[in-house]
Amino acid sequence: MRFASVARILALLLFLVVAVGVLWWFLADHPASSSLPAVGTLAPDFTLEDVDGRAVTLSAYRGKTVILNFWATWCPPCRAEMPAINAAAQRYPNVVVLAVDLEEGPALVRPYAQELGLIFTPVLDTTGRVTTLYHVSSLPSSFFIGPDGRIRAVHVGAMDERTIEINIGRASGAPSGGIVRGGREPS
Repeated sequence: MRFASVARILALLLFLVVAVGVLWWFLADHPASSSLPAVGTLAPDFTLEDVDGRAVTLSAYRGKTVILNFWATWCPPCRAEMPAINAAAQRYPNVVVLAVDLEEGPALVRPYAQELGLIFTPVLDTTGRVTTLYHVSSLPSSFFIGPDGRIRAVHVGAMDERTIEINIGRASGAPSGGIVRGGREPS
């Protein structure tokens, strides 16, 4: 009898160790699969709908510099940086802004964009699929993509106009240390 109890206890312990190990492996932060796409890599392509229901595909903007910004209406730092992104969109008309709203619909995002006077049309990641594709875990997060489709800079957190300007310079390959002035590359 005593041997049967010891065997049961050992079997239970073995089961618990295996279960904890499997759980730890699934919940652990695996660098190869959870880190942001690296600078210099091709930006993962996607298609989302904008607030007006039109399909927007990242690769359609190949040949242009793109600011890919992940945000949400409930996010205070996102709201704080929107005027700077809007100013960059006005200042650099050849730069495309793809502002990807996380898991909200047009009924919420459209009035928010109108209230802020955004000159670009937000796109909707209603399922979180693209946010997951880019391994975004903090809002706001921005990727600056060069005309060749490669990620040239990544910024996590709210940005001011200067930060956006520097990263547009990095993405566009502008001379003079990556700083673009007046919407044109300096001669």
